[in-house]
Amino acid sequence: MADIIGAIRDKWLRLGGEGFFGPALDIERPTFDGVGRAQAFNDGAIISWHPGTGAFAVWGLIGAKWVASGREQFG
Repeated sequence: MADIIGAIRDKWLRLGGEGFFGPALDIERPTFDGVGRAQAFNDGAIISWHPGTGAFAVWGLIGAKWVASGREQFG
């Protein structure tokens, strides 16, 4: 399993950790602006962190719509 660290780990644990999201698929990666970080999990969830918004998680139909709309570039 890839390491889960920092605010992404904190959010992952608060939402149920591996029991809810499954293991991380890869290490955290930079978001599109190079400032934030995001990490994908086995069940399709993504936890993203940015200093302006903090950590948040998306999954299911909302997660699919978020990915289709450009993820962190949306807005």
